[in-house]
Amino acid sequence: MLVIAAYSASSVLQLISTSRFQYNLAISIDSIIFVFTFLFMNLLIFITDFRIREGKWTLLSNDDINLLGLNFFLSSILSIIQCMAYKSSGILGLVLVFVSLIVIQLCLALYKKLKDRNSSINGLLNITRELVKYGDFVDKSQHFVINLKEIVPYTICAIYTFEEKCSLEETFEYVYPIAYSAPPSIDIGELSFKISNRSITYNTVLEGKTYMSKDIKKDKKVKISGKLEKCVNAGIFAPVLIDDEVAGLIMIGGGSDLLKFMDKGMEDVINILSNQFALAIENDMIYRKIKNEAEVDDLTGLYNRGVLKSETQEYIKTGIPFSLVMIDIDDFKQINDRFGHLIGDEVLRNISKIIKMSIRKTDTAFRYGGEEIIILFKNLKKDDAFVISERIRKSIENSCIVASGAYVRVTISGGVSSYPDDGNTISELIGRADDVLYKNCKRMGKNKISKYSAEEFSGNVIKLN
Repeated sequence: MLVIAAYSASSVLQLISTSRFQYNLAISIDSIIFVFTFLFMNLLIFITDFRIREGKWTLLSNDDINLLGLNFFLSSILSIIQCMAYKSSGILGLVLVFVSLIVIQLCLALYKKLKDRNSSINGLLNITRELVKYGDFVDKSQHFVINLKEIVPYTICAIYTFEEKCSLEETFEYVYPIAYSAPPSIDIGELSFKISNRSITYNTVLEGKTYMSKDIKKDKKVKISGKLEKCVNAGIFAPVLIDDEVAGLIMIGGGSDLLKFMDKGMEDVINILSNQFALAIENDMIYRKIKNEAEVDDLTGLYNRGVLKSETQEYIKTGIPFSLVMIDIDDFKQINDRFGHLIGDEVLRNISKIIKMSIRKTDTAFRYGGEEIIILFKNLKKDDAFVISERIRKSIENSCIVASGAYVRVTISGGVSSYPDDGNTISELIGRADDVLYKNCKRMGKNKISKYSAEEFSGNVIKLN
């Protein structure tokens, strides 16, 4: 591009210098032509580059405009030098100017690359500070997603963790993001990630390498569906590795801005981010292992009521929003009467296992009473909590529990409430979840999940001892 611009300007200079125009006028005209030829070639290459990458015309970014302005300033000065060099030194001077132009252009490109790299490093340092600062894994994950925006211009970002699943993998082939950022039209159900052996994207993630897709709709190694197709054109899938095993995924989706980021060769930055998050997962695993030893119900493997009370009190004290669902096993007394209490215990264990495998790593399940289970969804709005609870209900309905030669099919009902919308204390929240559970589910045929609505119900308050 530089050679063509300089050659065009030199040719015009030679033509003008043999004419009747004055020398100064010749230099002025040649400088103007050189500058505009230079700028035209810059614009042409910028637009052609976008056209090739996206198949459509795209507006220039602020960085591109700044670089174009800098090129304009330098080319204005160099055009005058080029004209003078040609007049005084002929072809040799012109060649020297060519070399100078190319070196300066390379320096500009290097400067822009170093600037991008410096910005990414600052963003990495900020994310690292946040991972150290926050002790709770949910808070770490959410702040990770928020701060990632400083480095990666995404439209959607979601973080997943993969737990070990039981043999009934067909029932549990979806996981939900533990933290995400997305447009209002995208809920947590749209972001559920399929982890079965038939999943194209999951198999790509299991390769253990960051995969960048510049056109997801045409890419055969990844696949998205639903509302995501409307707002995601390019994507980055960065597996989180622990001991060479894929323990999670950072999924990033976006449009032209993300595509520009990918063209900058920032794959090493993404790899550093996934390694940082792997450390956060490992620390959380150690914390949960210690916590489980003292605070878990022996029969179900769920946390006890004491943990529920302490966790919700801490959330309310610090003003952290959360949702909960109160689940009750339908006709559990009849199961005990018909099959015996040993079978009833086995039903409880299996339902608890299904729940633990269906919720996110950051959600917590508690055994509240005999056959009552509460699931706590930290930093999750009521609609998203309902989506996960409804999928749990369907999984339990479709499962068949085999115990001591008996085949038992069970269903559950549940009520969902959230803080602070539905109450300011845990007693109020549980009371309102219990209210909607019995009035909207048990009395309406059972096997149903329903959300509490202040307009529809007047909550009963249950004391949590």
